[in-house]
Amino acid sequence: MIIFRGKVDPKINKLQMKRTMRQAGIGGISVVLGILIICTILYFCDIIDFHGLGELLITGCVVIILGLIVIFGPVGRINERTGWYVNIEIDEARVRAERPYHLGTPFVEVSTGEVKKLVDYGKYYYILYGGVNRAIICQKDLLVEGTIEEFEKIFAGKIVRKLKKESRKSKTTSAK
Repeated sequence: MIIFRGKVDPKINKLQMKRTMRQAGIGGISVVLGILIICTILYFCDIIDFHGLGELLITGCVVIILGLIVIFGPVGRINERTGWYVNIEIDEARVRAERPYHLGTPFVEVSTGEVKKLVDYGKYYYILYGGVNRAIICQKDLLVEGTIEEFEKIFAGKIVRKLKKESRKSKTTSAK
């Protein structure tokens, strides 16, 4: 059994929040713009008659602006201010992670077979499963039971190692 438990480093927390907000923003804006584009095409092709097309477009713009405010404003940054605690249990068959700030189920449980890849960013791992924004972060220094070698053995063949941007810059600078 591998267990990661504790408070996530604020830098890692900030990276996760940026990733989540970017994906939520792109997804939300794409849906609203798609609906607006479809309505506009249907209107100009005389398939349907919207007497209130102007109101619809203004409402769509307001929804986009409010969505951006919620996603990128103070409401969307609760975890960044309060901190983020993890309790992740991993064995050969499953990965179980608590989600204390999630509005739905308080935990996520995924079989190790459902894991698409394990991305190693140096100080932490991203366990990617399912669709968009389905990830579990395991910060290496929060490992309280088991070893990194045992952890990597469970996900052998799915590990992708990525360097941080700062590491890439320092390598190119030192090479010159």
